[in-house]
Amino acid sequence: MSHKLMYSYLSCRLTRNNAFVTSAFSQQRHLSKQTHNAPPLHKDKSGVLDNVNKSLPDSADVVVIGGGSVGCSTAYHLAKLKAGKVVLIEKDRLTSGTTWHTGGIVWNLRDGRPLTQMQVQTIDLASRILPEETGFDAGWIKTGAIFLTRSKNALDALERKALIGSEFGIEASLVDADQISKLHPFIETKNLLGGVYSPNDGSVDPATLCTSYIKAATKYGAEVFEKCEVKDIKTTDLLGLKQVNAIETNLGTIKTNNVVNCTGAWGPYIAKMVGVKLPQVIYKLTYVVTQGIQGMEKTPHIRDSETGMYYKRQGDALLFGGYEKNPVFVDKVPNDFAFSLYDMDWEQFEVHMKSATDLMPCIEKSGIRSTLCGPETFTPDGNPLMGEFFDVKGFFNGTAFNGGGMMLGGGAGRQLAHWIVQGSPEYDLSTCHVNRFTRKINDLWLVESCHDHFTTKFEVRHPDKQKLGGRNLRTTPLTKTHQGNGAYLVSIHGWEVPAYFMPGQHLPLLEYDYYGEYGNSKHATYKYREQTTKDTSLCTGIDQEIHEQIMKETLACFKSSAIIDLSHCCKFRLDGPGSDEVVNSLFHNNVKSFNINTETKNFMLNKDGNIISSCIVTRFNNGVYQVTAPSEMQESIKQHINHFLHDSNITNCGLHDITDEYAVLHVVGPKSEKLLENVLLDSFELNPGNIMDSRINNLNVVVSSNFRIAENNFDWYVIRCPMKDVHSVYTALITSEIKPTMAGLRALNSVCLESGIHNPLSTCLNGSNLREVLQTSQLELNDTRQYIGKDALIKAADQPLTSRFIQLKAESELPILDGDVIWYNDSYVGIIGDAAYGYKTGRYFVNGFVKLPLKEGGKFTIGRRSHKVQAEVTNGSQLPI
Repeated sequence: MSHKLMYSYLSCRLTRNNAFVTSAFSQQRHLSKQTHNAPPLHKDKSGVLDNVNKSLPDSADVVVIGGGSVGCSTAYHLAKLKAGKVVLIEKDRLTSGTTWHTGGIVWNLRDGRPLTQMQVQTIDLASRILPEETGFDAGWIKTGAIFLTRSKNALDALERKALIGSEFGIEASLVDADQISKLHPFIETKNLLGGVYSPNDGSVDPATLCTSYIKAATKYGAEVFEKCEVKDIKTTDLLGLKQVNAIETNLGTIKTNNVVNCTGAWGPYIAKMVGVKLPQVIYKLTYVVTQGIQGMEKTPHIRDSETGMYYKRQGDALLFGGYEKNPVFVDKVPNDFAFSLYDMDWEQFEVHMKSATDLMPCIEKSGIRSTLCGPETFTPDGNPLMGEFFDVKGFFNGTAFNGGGMMLGGGAGRQLAHWIVQGSPEYDLSTCHVNRFTRKINDLWLVESCHDHFTTKFEVRHPDKQKLGGRNLRTTPLTKTHQGNGAYLVSIHGWEVPAYFMPGQHLPLLEYDYYGEYGNSKHATYKYREQTTKDTSLCTGIDQEIHEQIMKETLACFKSSAIIDLSHCCKFRLDGPGSDEVVNSLFHNNVKSFNINTETKNFMLNKDGNIISSCIVTRFNNGVYQVTAPSEMQESIKQHINHFLHDSNITNCGLHDITDEYAVLHVVGPKSEKLLENVLLDSFELNPGNIMDSRINNLNVVVSSNFRIAENNFDWYVIRCPMKDVHSVYTALITSEIKPTMAGLRALNSVCLESGIHNPLSTCLNGSNLREVLQTSQLELNDTRQYIGKDALIKAADQPLTSRFIQLKAESELPILDGDVIWYNDSYVGIIGDAAYGYKTGRYFVNGFVKLPLKEGGKFTIGRRSHKVQAEVTNGSQLPI
């Protein structure tokens, strides 16, 4: 079913008057589609929201659009950071969008560091900072929370969340079923294995919290205007980029170079004004509030991830809701949808009723006090859309918080303010950056991807788990060839890339079936889905057939030859009279000092010396350079270089995105040199780091020697050619006398980790400081060349490191996975970034960052709660102890 038909179908479905009501609720049904009165926020006696006698300023340093949780927080933090004149405008009343009807739960624990940090900052604001600054309560209620689980794997995942949380001072502990009963006596625990108890979680009242933000913001000089609707955002063109210069409203025009879009579900309206599209969708989410239940007022909140449910005490009542497999899509929320709700659909809510009464039987005896169904925005990966847009300088975004705008809003507003004032957030937010998705996305991809993530968001996910929606977005001329050879394809930045090959099998990607929802028939037989299940089992370990195939591909790299298609990597060309100096500024290594027709491995840094991406930089004749990097970094690298050119007023260097124009094939193994001698039409002799022009099948190619390990007779070459020629070049290679093994990404990762070589596709270093990765002698701090991030590295040179990148190895019967835990002397010190089985030695090799300092003579352990093994530092890893 197309996304347009789906919208039509769902709209029709939600307008019918549904007769289904469970017996417990037959007298308590509450349907609301009317506009609701504004909450008490707008009756504040301080008058900070009264703009009757104020006129809109002619200019401002920053204009924040949207008066919800994120917008109010952003305005407050901007004013506190002395960003100049800060203006917040809201088309209706503050909180009138989706903030006013939020459930108000604030969890401490999340899957990753960025979201965890934002939530911790929100709690600190609501519980301490805002009351101190305003003299008034900010609406914070400490309740504690329990995260429930019924499986060993889910308990492992919960412990991992708790350990990550401990980095930021979050107190959390594992609890068993008996302890859960004592903490929350209403829960039926017979099917529970245990959980994690976080005593400092709680809830906030949205109106009170936003009032506190505004009180503090106006104290620092911010101005707030309600009933001020944006009509247009004006930009000027400068050096290939747009620059915000004014915002037009019904109350007048404000000249400004910085606008922050914090309008949630209405974000696409604002983004369209500057010619960009937000990758977010809207679902209707529902929760209900029971009548009073004696004793409920003393219970902690509950997150039951395996059923997708959340439970919050609301005085002596219980608020609960969840995430279903068939969420109701909303194409657009009307522009005048203020303090408004949708009709409650009890049939849609039936699955949540069953989950709730199974977990807390007391709910069956309770009536319903109120219901709520409102719009919320979601993204394809569950992370918000934050930061400055690709090609529009001064247009920042803070939308699509996936139902968590209230709990993330405090921290999100703080980071957006730092982004604008300081040029970057306080910590790495690349996983939340608005530019993280490929520009190739379309509406169908967006709808499928968001649904796939939404319906599986609470599953315990294997790090290699592949989505079924949003596939076949980006392919190369080799994709069908790979599929014909049994490739198991994985999606990377929209590209379909072979992870490994299953000879004799065909694993096609079928049209997304929405798991049988919305009137679609679920595929009865789907070999790719079956392969995904085999590939990512957390219970039984790796499938033996898959294990043997990856071993075959990996050992071919070490013993004979293999060919790996990395055409999905992003590629850029820099040229023009100014390219030498630009490249010298962009990378930590002095590329200009290398000879022409050479390539170097490099890091691109931000001004703080933090890694944006690892890159391979190739230097050609006539000031031409090619930059190759992991495909996920395509948009970030392009934005970084464009903004550097713009800010430096450089007009004599061109940047060209050639990702779709050129293919990249890696030829690996001791027989790879012989292979190239057979297929190249020119004499072949290359030293590591050098490149040469040649021909294969009379087609032009560029060949480079990546590196050579003499003691292992191990060579690694890279072939670049036009994408239109790659099928012929690839065919010549695989049909040559040597007949290389077709290999995929799993073999590549295994070879790199076992050999101590940096994987050209790895992004696990991104966001870390270069000092944490390289030794001081490798930072090139003593030469006169100035590169981006160098000043920050020099300034921090004498400061002790707080973390360090290391590699470990261990023997293990069960898989060690990306995202598993690193302990030192039984204390948590880090999370594994990359992990792979080494087929030469029969050990697992992992890398990651560990907290410093470490006491001398300790022992490393890696794994997860249910499976831990001792590990040792590899020879190539240097760890200051």
